[in-house]
Order: sequence, then C-alpha cells, then structure tokens
Amino acid sequence: MVDSEVWQVHYDDLSKLKSGSEAFRSFYIAALEQVMAAIDESRIKLIIMTAEERYASLLKEEPVLLQQIPLQYLASILGVTPRHLSRIRNNIC
Repeated sequence: MVDSEVWQVHYDDLSKLKSGSEAFRSFYIAALEQVMAAIDESRIKLIIMTAEERYASLLKEEPVLLQQIPLQYLASILGVTPRHLSRIRNNIC
C-alpha cells in the first residue's frame, strides 16, 4: 500500500458544519451523491460484465491504482479469487 494521511471529524462537529454552512451542506450532499453513484456503478458492473471485462475496465480507468493494490484485494474488488485473477491477467498480458 502507500503512505496516506487520514483526517477525522467528530460527528458533532460535522453536524455543526452541515447545519451552519450552506456551502458545506451543498459540498456534503454532492460528495454523498458521488459515492452513491460509484457504488451503483460498481454493482451494475458486477452484474452485467464478466470478470475479464471488469479487469479491462479497471485497467483502462485506473492503471496506476492497479499497481498499488495487492492482488488479493484487487481480486476481491473484481469479485473473483486470486487464482482466477492470475488467469485473467495472463490472458490479457
């Protein structure tokens, strides 16, 4: 994995921000909508695409990310076993 920095906001502080700032509330709602859309897209891909198609899509959309994720996590994201992911990667490369 890579070094990261995590910020934490206490729930009470978040509530104050949402109720006290229209700009923050708009930002918060937009962020939630993006997350929900990404979850929906991920679920749809799991249903309608093959594992090979999902891997190819991820390779096209996030090539740098694929180099940073351990294979067992990548396999989990794609909904396959690490062994099946190895076969997919061998067929594509």
